[in-house]
Amino acid sequence: MTIDALTASPTATRADNAAASLASDFDQFLSLLTTQLQQQDPLEPLDSNQFTEQLVQFTSVEQQIQTNQNLEALLATIGAQNQGSAVDYLGKVVTVDTDQSALGDTPANWSYELSARSPSTALNILDANNQIVFTAPGQTEPGIHAFEWDGTDGNGNRLPDGLYRLSVGSETASGTRLAQRVFVEGEVSDITLENGESLLTVGSIQAPLSLIRSVSQPSRQTEG
Repeated sequence: MTIDALTASPTATRADNAAASLASDFDQFLSLLTTQLQQQDPLEPLDSNQFTEQLVQFTSVEQQIQTNQNLEALLATIGAQNQGSAVDYLGKVVTVDTDQSALGDTPANWSYELSARSPSTALNILDANNQIVFTAPGQTEPGIHAFEWDGTDGNGNRLPDGLYRLSVGSETASGTRLAQRVFVEGEVSDITLENGESLLTVGSIQAPLSLIRSVSQPSRQTEG
């Protein structure tokens, strides 16, 4: 297992870059101020109020940058703690609340849940452009059902690898649309940290902890 966020070398943050830029601007300001004071007319001295206002502005910006640096440090700490907690998910089977599944060396897999019986159910596969690329009839009984797609369209042509979405269309006999839930299940194989959020690698997709709905131990077949 590789957790890049914990082993990567530190890089400059936005607040660090802003602080460096402010320091450069402040040096230039002091250089200009010194030059102006040296060359000012003693009979008409420069207005000190302007310098005071500019110094106050520099101080205010510096305080804001320091606040941002503290927030970035806090977020980094929280992210590391979240990632540490996410390690407990490794090797576990999770249910991810998403309609996306990856097509690659293995078929794309989903599960969907119908809240009641439906006279008919249509399963539509959509690509990254939100275009329907495959349609198949689905189950009609209430409950959870699994669906596997081998990546071919209606004419048997193999479609490119990538992320695809499953849309479930079902209605009652009276025409009322049924509530459906689409999700994917899989074993967590890796953890990464992105923008302070832990992402679990489930099969070929990455999912944030906020989308995890259930966790269970994998079923291991025993030799006998």
